[in-house]
Amino acid sequence: MGVVQQGQNMGLRMHNYIWLETGADQAQTKVALEYFLKNIKTPYGSNIAIDYEAGATDNVEANTANVIYAMQLVKQAGFNPLLYSYKPYLKAHINVNEVLKEFPNSLWIAGYQRSGNQPDYNCFPSMDGVAMWQFNDNPRDLDVDLIGITDNGYTKNTKVTPSNQPIAQPQPVKPNKPKQSTWKPVTYTVVNGDTLTAISNKTGDSVATIAANNGISNPNAIYIGQKLLVNHIKNNGLTQKVRYVQPGDTLTKLHYLLGDSYETIIANNQDVFTDGYYSTIYQGQPIYFYR
Repeated sequence: MGVVQQGQNMGLRMHNYIWLETGADQAQTKVALEYFLKNIKTPYGSNIAIDYEAGATDNVEANTANVIYAMQLVKQAGFNPLLYSYKPYLKAHINVNEVLKEFPNSLWIAGYQRSGNQPDYNCFPSMDGVAMWQFNDNPRDLDVDLIGITDNGYTKNTKVTPSNQPIAQPQPVKPNKPKQSTWKPVTYTVVNGDTLTAISNKTGDSVATIAANNGISNPNAIYIGQKLLVNHIKNNGLTQKVRYVQPGDTLTKLHYLLGDSYETIIANNQDVFTDGYYSTIYQGQPIYFYR
């Protein structure tokens, strides 16, 4: 709060953000917001960003309900709610469309370019609803206000006051539906002399991947004419893509995000999932999949 007051004394249009590491716990969010909101020193109508970049659970819809609840509490207190994070984290943990239905153009997205004090729009984190883009954080935070929200509470939205309606109620949580698989495999027909090793050499898929994608428990029990699903044949078909492990990623989360089975993800990334289902994965590790 002292920084806000210092900026106001300098004639700056100050706003606020609240670090919210409450995952999907709406009760904890209510406690945190009730504490912080009563201490806000900027004018009604100014921005309060909910900073959601750590602590998310594996339940996307529960995370989303928690974020919407937090933003409702901000709005009811007389301020303009924003959601601050970075694109990969939001895509992994939040149903962004649900947030934008309730609060259009409310995203403040960090998507850092490598250098420079002017925004390079080739690095813009393109997604719907972005109101402000933080394009650098070194040596200091640099942002682009895309729709004029930094005027909120000062030259715009100056007549906003707290709502006299009952305090916002916790949000119901929608079913957490897995993402539908977008995997479109190629069919390979087993020919005379084929083994899974030979097919692996022809397709580029590992033996484990072929077995996982086709439910083969005995690698020696394939037969001529059998149809196998593979990722590509001699560079025709699908291409290999990569997702780098983000904070909070688990095998279950990757299953929801990619739509691939647990077995296929493990088989495609045996150097990461060295202990199968019980492996620990780490931020920055590459997870390969095919599309």
